[in-house]
Amino acid sequence: MSVRHQIENDLLILRLDGDHTRAQEREALALALVNPALQISAALLVDARHSTANPHATTIMDRARCLASLRQCLAPRCAVLVSTSVHYGLARMFAAYAEGHGLAVGVFTDEAAARCWLADLAQIYSQPQAAESDADSASPAPRARADGPLPRRSTDVLPECAQAVEGD
Repeated sequence: MSVRHQIENDLLILRLDGDHTRAQEREALALALVNPALQISAALLVDARHSTANPHATTIMDRARCLASLRQCLAPRCAVLVSTSVHYGLARMFAAYAEGHGLAVGVFTDEAAARCWLADLAQIYSQPQAAESDADSASPAPRARADGPLPRRSTDVLPECAQAVEGD
């Protein structure tokens, strides 16, 4: 039926409702990536509690590859919220594929637990940056991701990511 996005500070939420298509997922993700409110390296929370879609394994692998290609735009962590045992299994399959691409994925039935897990991972990723900032407080270091070089300005990177999603 629909896929929509919501941005809350450093969190991108994709809400999957009904029997949506992969094209709808890509469109919502591309729209989110060009939204000026989105912070570079935002974590992803996929809320599939109201989804009735039962994707094929190839679609699940495609999702994992797509998110892996966005590592310069989004944080390498994703929480998936589900409400049925079938979707739990599908989300675990997604997690296995995504983790093979260097993305940390957690599957949850409770939104508060998912948000807490994402926040805990955010602290882990930011610890090296905190140590660098403490060492040189006169000129604080720009926010760096623990998994790679400093990203360019989000206004440059995020539209490129949106184009990659649409063209994928």
